[in-house]
Amino acid sequence: MNKSFAEYRAFRKANVALLKSLTHEQWNICGMHKERRPETMEAVVKMFAGHDLNHFQQIERILSSGAK
Repeated sequence: MNKSFAEYRAFRKANVALLKSLTHEQWNICGMHKERRPETMEAVVKMFAGHDLNHFQQIERILSSGAK
């Protein structure tokens, strides 16, 4: 396994463990985004939940096209 991917998996696992430990109240803590204004922790996590999958698909397409 590639070192970068192994590190990514370790960070992802730690982040998932942290998110699973949040209370209902913590999920509803609100911060202020410069452009989108007030956002809860829950909204931010939902927005980014599949973001990495999009990048993995991009990498797979690049690799399968033979590009280096």
